[in-house]
Amino acid sequence: MLLLDIGNTHARIARAEGEKITILRIVRTGDLSPELLPVQEGEELWGASVVPAVSAKLPCVRFITAAEARAVLDLSCVDSSTVGADRLANAAAALDMELPALILDCGSAVTIELVDRERRFLGGAIAPGRKLLRQALRDHTAQLPEIPLSGRLPAFPGPNTFEAMRFGIDRGAAGSARELIAACEKCYGTFNKIVTGGDAEFFALALGLPVAPPDFTLRGVLRIARAQG
Repeated sequence: MLLLDIGNTHARIARAEGEKITILRIVRTGDLSPELLPVQEGEELWGASVVPAVSAKLPCVRFITAAEARAVLDLSCVDSSTVGADRLANAAAALDMELPALILDCGSAVTIELVDRERRFLGGAIAPGRKLLRQALRDHTAQLPEIPLSGRLPAFPGPNTFEAMRFGIDRGAAGSARELIAACEKCYGTFNKIVTGGDAEFFALALGLPVAPPDFTLRGVLRIARAQG
């Protein structure tokens, strides 16, 4: 089975053989096309996508929706018509963890997915990621540049504009994630937590949480696909 995980910035193309998932390539989402999919004869194609314009270019792929996700998750606690496919896939992948589970997915957006012991998807949170915050300052101020991402949490307030932006954005993003997790646990109790996404290493280090394997979201796609019978 060929699997796709299409995010706002990058897309992962992978193949599942039994329980093994091999990531074949990672491409920029805007560059994804049918010609890049190494489809074998008779192979099923399944994916999760948050970019409808790109999904529309791939009619050969069956993209997961809430209708398919209901085969593995109880969606009665959420408005399933508005939940993104990436979040459904993360919630499905969480079923391999000890429940209840909290998934912190860090990319263009930072999302939280909550799954309880009864496999109910409880919803979560959506916030801007570090790169989006950098772009917002660049686009909506007169003199602030877009600064590159850094791997570690800055320790001291910035003595210049560059370092002040890094201190503000990175500590602010980590603090926001910490507060969101705390608020979720105040509502529902303690969760087993894991971090995934393109910016997972930074947030995991900042928050002292484990990093999910690179195929985490793809495993959720695979679980949902196989449940279709």
